[in-house]
Amino acid sequence: MVDIPTTPGLAWDEAASLHGQIVGNPSVAPNADGRLQVFARGKNEQALWTIWQKRDGGWSDWENLGGSLGSEPNAIRSRDGRISVFYKGSDGHLHHVRQGAINVGFSPDDIIVRNIGGDPVPAVNADGRLDVFFRGTDTQLWHVYQQNVDYENWVAPSSLAGGVQGNPAVARAGDGKLEVFHHSTNGNLYDNQQKVPDSSDSWSGHFELVRNIGGGVEAGLDSDQRIQVFFRGTDTQLWHIQQKAGYDSWTSASSLAGGVQGTPALARAADGRLVVFHHSTNGHMYVAEESKINGVDWSGHFEVVRNVGGDPVVGTNRDGRLELFFRGTDEALWHRPQKFV
Repeated sequence: MVDIPTTPGLAWDEAASLHGQIVGNPSVAPNADGRLQVFARGKNEQALWTIWQKRDGGWSDWENLGGSLGSEPNAIRSRDGRISVFYKGSDGHLHHVRQGAINVGFSPDDIIVRNIGGDPVPAVNADGRLDVFFRGTDTQLWHVYQQNVDYENWVAPSSLAGGVQGNPAVARAGDGKLEVFHHSTNGNLYDNQQKVPDSSDSWSGHFELVRNIGGGVEAGLDSDQRIQVFFRGTDTQLWHIQQKAGYDSWTSASSLAGGVQGTPALARAADGRLVVFHHSTNGHMYVAEESKINGVDWSGHFEVVRNVGGDPVVGTNRDGRLELFFRGTDEALWHRPQKFV
């Protein structure tokens, strides 16, 4: 990995290897005490592996959590402070592991749904219940959710219809309603919204937001809790669309330029500005930042790391600093933390 000069806004420490040999992209979630924990699919045995920040600021050794993965893992912290990890197993089923208590180890995995088509994407309802979205083997958008905040109690999966390619993206706006976005089999970008907060079985239906996109959909929140959706255009540029005040309408899509492969990653910096990272078509990692909080103007793209092997994943440390994780061209897990300034 080669560090390069950073942006005029955010400043970064040097990139460093956390070693290991991983497949695909990692996932990161904060423990209840703020320490980041990273999950990845091991290269040789295809098991779920994890590594976490220690209280002294260093990193643990890698730990094998078992299982046999057929997708990248996706981790999330629930309202009670415990981390859950979801993945499609090599058996094609949706698997789930969770911490036995906050800041401690993980239970053996259990199967929530059989025979799914794509990677699971979890979200947290306003009332704290987890809701997991995925592409079905029929290409429709499906989800499964907790009947209550008890981790052992999941409803039967249900279809939200639509035709999905790639993986969906989910965000919860300031009105409390989950919204799920997907690249449709017809090539367009669609939005499906809960009719009221926490109504996991009552949805608006699919509404077309943008025609003819290239894929790689990701969603996140501005400081005022409006959703922004980022995606790769058919021109390989990074595009986005922004929710308007009131959460019921959208701006026109606009290009942030750049050349994108894979899926971008979003985070909100300590100063409130939204930041987007992407793996470029030239093999390097880039970042763009909002020029001001909740603004419409963005900085240009600045290189963060050269010659990377996968998409960016971003975590937020308890002190507000962002931390970038990615698979290197050497197939190891690498990270680059934001500097104290």
